[in-house]
Amino acid sequence: MKKMLVITLALMMLLSLSAASAEQRVYTVAIGQYAVHGSLDNCREGFLAGMKDMGFEEGVNVRYEYQNAQADFGLATGIADSFVAKKPDLIVAIATPMAVLSANSADGKIPVVYSAVSSPINDKLAGEDRLGLGPITGTSDELPVEK
Repeated sequence: MKKMLVITLALMMLLSLSAASAEQRVYTVAIGQYAVHGSLDNCREGFLAGMKDMGFEEGVNVRYEYQNAQADFGLATGIADSFVAKKPDLIVAIATPMAVLSANSADGKIPVVYSAVSSPINDKLAGEDRLGLGPITGTSDELPVEK
């Protein structure tokens, strides 16, 4: 369910970026992952599988650039900045540090979809209404501990 929500959000952002044209457009999606970890890898793999299920094929209508910061905050900062400099159509940021850095670097100029963020409101990725801020949206992995 969460995977489909992220994919739907990403697709809505991609499709809103440009009107359909007679010539098939190749979208560029930059995927930044903060660390190698099973659950974070699963977020990336699920996103890619969902994009494929929705008709996005690498090399046909989408090109992915993937970088992993190896849990290095400095490297993550460089990755986020380099993505923004390349001006992809969408940045997918996996884990809180990558999401915050990507959103800050993009500064509203490039849509960011995040995943595996525990507290998007506290991290200023979402408003109190839990909706994304500007061209930033995603899903939280916060557990309902009180329940």
